[in-house]
Parts: sequence; structure tokens; C-alpha cells
Amino acid sequence: MKWKQMTSHQKRKLSFGFLLYILTAALFLGHVVRTMLIEKNLADVEYASTLDSFSTENADRTALSADTVPVTSGAYVETIKNISLKDNAFRVEFILWFRWENGQNLSFLENNLHIRNGTINHMEVLEDYHDGALHYQSMRIDATISKNFDAACFPLGTQVLSFYISPENYTSDTVILVPDTENSGINSNLSASGYSPIRSNISSTLLRHLNTMGNPLLNEPEEISHLIVALELNRNSWGLF
Repeated sequence: MKWKQMTSHQKRKLSFGFLLYILTAALFLGHVVRTMLIEKNLADVEYASTLDSFSTENADRTALSADTVPVTSGAYVETIKNISLKDNAFRVEFILWFRWENGQNLSFLENNLHIRNGTINHMEVLEDYHDGALHYQSMRIDATISKNFDAACFPLGTQVLSFYISPENYTSDTVILVPDTENSGINSNLSASGYSPIRSNISSTLLRHLNTMGNPLLNEPEEISHLIVALELNRNSWGLF
């Protein structure tokens, strides 16, 4: 039926329905935009707080440990093999390296590395270099890490992925990890599960075990230096869980 053929009542009814449709669409769009802005702000807070874990108190305390070896460490994320919001986990492959002087007896290979809330699926040694006082070791690591994802804005939204790496055989009295921010980064062409990288950074922190785990040789819980890697990804497609 054409507009001219409609009665006044039909025209008012159609106009009201159209306005209601526009209003509903506008409210829905406003809700989506507001939710995404809130989520982005929360992602910014999570990203910053993850990297700001290394406190001045820790820095002052570790500076007093004369026997501690500072080890420059960095990470380059090559690919994210999987992001599963359903399983609350992601799988990442990255190159990790350690460079230090003196400390001839140190080694970060074999079973020394630990990923907090994660599992190392495979590790390939790339370099094991020692020349006098200079030492360098690097490896490619495939790891699966647990993560409680925020799916409020699915299938859109931003996610922050982070993981903590530590040399479990060395306490902070022996090794302090110094982040190599200059050489660390993320593959700019990385794309996984519909996500693209926005930014990445690394930091370090000291974490203490909750207790001595019954070890009679310890008077207090051990403290270990951790390298923190943080990535912010933005979903660029609808994707699936």
C-alpha cells in the first residue's frame, strides 16, 4: 500500500513504528559503544597495572644485594596459536633471551624456567653462548597460559594477555631479571582468532612464595624475580569462542 492510499491512523501507526525502531537501534548502539569504552578503559588499567608491578621498595631492596647478578632478559612474541574464551586459555610462541656478565655457573636452559599459571609445551634452544665474562642464552618457547577472559563485549572488544616467566632455581639473592625493553616486542603481522596486536611491553617484579613449603633449610619463603610480558589485542572480526 502506498503512502497516499493510507488513512491517517495507518500513517500515524507506521510513523510510530518507524520512530520506535530508530529509537531502539540508537539505544542499542549507544549501549554497545558505552560498553566498549568501559571495556577499553578497563583494558588500559589492566595493561598498566600488570607492568607496574615492580615497586620502588623492591628496587631499593634488591640494589643492596651485592651478590645478586643482574640478568638482562627479553621476549619477542612470534605468534599466538590460539585464544579460547571458552577454555579460558591462550597458546603463545615466543623467543626468550637472557644476557649477563660474570655468574659463570648460571643457566636458564633445561628445566629451570617456569611460567606462572601456564605450561611450557615445547622449548627449543637457539643460542648458548659463553665468552669469558659474557653469557647469552636464548630459546623459542611454546606455552599454554590460563586467562580469565572478559567476554562482555563478544564478539567485539579488547583483551590483555600477560604471562610471568621466572628462573625457579634462582632466588632474588642470586638473580634479578632486568627487562630488555629496547629489543622486546611483538610480531606486527600477528593475527590470531580474529585479534590483531595494539601494543606490547615487558617489565619485571619480585614474587614471594606463600610459605616455605615445609623446607627445613628455609627460614622464610623464597623470593624469585619474574619477567612480565603484556600484550593488548583488539578483535578485528566476529570470530568464534
